[in-house]
Amino acid sequence: MRRTSSDNGAQAGRSVRGATAVEVLIALVVVLLLAGIATPSLLRTRDAYRIRTAAWELVGTLRLARQRAVTEHRRTRLVVNATGAALEPNTYVLQQEEGAVLSGVWIDLGPRYRLPGGVSLGPAGAVSVTFSVKGGADPGTLILANVTGEYRVVVNVVGRVTVCQGAC
Repeated sequence: MRRTSSDNGAQAGRSVRGATAVEVLIALVVVLLLAGIATPSLLRTRDAYRIRTAAWELVGTLRLARQRAVTEHRRTRLVVNATGAALEPNTYVLQQEEGAVLSGVWIDLGPRYRLPGGVSLGPAGAVSVTFSVKGGADPGTLILANVTGEYRVVVNVVGRVTVCQGAC
């Protein structure tokens, strides 16, 4: 049964449901405050996800390079460009030696890989990692970094690729 103005002072025939403008405004302010508090945490989480994903994609590409070198009996390498000389900055590409072994002629195998925004790639003693036809490699360390920290991708002399967060 509906109450009328004679029952509780409200207008006759009008229901008493809903929220006032003040209540809606207060709820909106609370939601905006919570969003403002959560945003920095979400951005750090996004940046941490980006660098971790980039590191594991680089590991996968290096492992692919090793596998192709062994199965196709051709030296294969991953060329990193941290400076932007031959490739765009923070990109890398897989290459395979064309012709005879030690010919020095390299062709690209597929597209150039680009790192996510905010992630930089730098060598620590390696500008390229070359895998021999037996799976061995020129050892080196590639460092991926962003605001949340760094990952190191390490290739040892037998071609094993590992990744670690921070210093190894």
